[in-house]
Amino acid sequence: MKRSILFATILVASFQEANAADVSGSWRVTGSIADNPVETTCTLTQKDAALTGTCVRKDGKTVDATGSVKDDAVAWHYSADYNGDPITINYNGKLGKDGTITGTIIVDPYNAEGEFTATKDTAK
Repeated sequence: MKRSILFATILVASFQEANAADVSGSWRVTGSIADNPVETTCTLTQKDAALTGTCVRKDGKTVDATGSVKDDAVAWHYSADYNGDPITINYNGKLGKDGTITGTIIVDPYNAEGEFTATKDTAK
């Protein structure tokens, strides 16, 4: 009986992991923070639940990004500077059935908040 329960647990966990979305690729991110437009392109690579990659900001600077994926929850962040002060841009969203990621942007340490939509670049 214990073996049957263990096997069923492993089977369910494997099925859930196999069905988790892979968000690897190039994403066009648009949104706003306190009525200021946000435009960036992030190229992300997913390995298991971890995300790594780069984001090219509106000013053309490329920054390293890291994050995670769990089920339909997708989060990533990168460091930048604002008027010479270090900040962290945090994206927290959900992958929708339409293939877009929508969610909130939070700028630490200012706690400035906004919304974003990320659309995957499918052009080859």
